[in-house]
Formats: sequence, C-alpha cells, structure tokens
Amino acid sequence: MDPDDKSSQDQRLASLKAAIRREADQHRDSTGETAADGASAAGNSRAMSTGFRVATELVANVCVGGLIGWQLDKWIGTEPILLLVFLLLGVASGFWSVYRIAMRPTKPTDRPR
Repeated sequence: MDPDDKSSQDQRLASLKAAIRREADQHRDSTGETAADGASAAGNSRAMSTGFRVATELVANVCVGGLIGWQLDKWIGTEPILLLVFLLLGVASGFWSVYRIAMRPTKPTDRPR
C-alpha cells in the first residue's frame, strides 16, 4: 500500500466519522434521543403494553367471576358458596390468560436485511 494512499484513506475516514457525528448530533438535537434510545423506547413501549394487558386480563377475569358468583348466590340463596367458587374460577381463568399471553411467540425486532 502506498503511503500517500494510506494518508488519503485516513483523511477520508476522519471526514466520514465527522459527518456521521454531525448527523447524529443533529438527530439528537431535533428529537432529543439517539437511535439506540428510540429502539429501547420501542421495546419499553411493547413491554408496558404487554404488562397492562396482563394486569387487565387478570383483574377482569376475577371481577367477572366474582360478579357471576355473587349474582347466582342472590338468585339461588346459597350466599357465600357460589361467590367463592366463581371467584376461584375467575382467578384460574385469569392465570390461564396470563399464561397464554406469556407463551405467545414474540415477533423478532427490526432485523438487518
């Protein structure tokens, strides 16, 4: 390799690095985040969405089971029995829903092409 070629390559590499740094700084100034921050924000958003869904599924199943048991107890007159049975069924159904959400295959994130 010719020494002149080496120095011109080094100069070109330095100018490319400076251009990339300027673009990254401009992006950071305009959005307030780096590309890595954007990727982690998308991951955090996905995780929070799944967490809220899990909590909602669990609470909804327990509430529906409790309401069904309470109403059946009022109609039939077996005060706490059906409420407890349906509460337990609601809890079991809630855990089953959480299990199904947890076992769902995840989509791969932005893979390079």
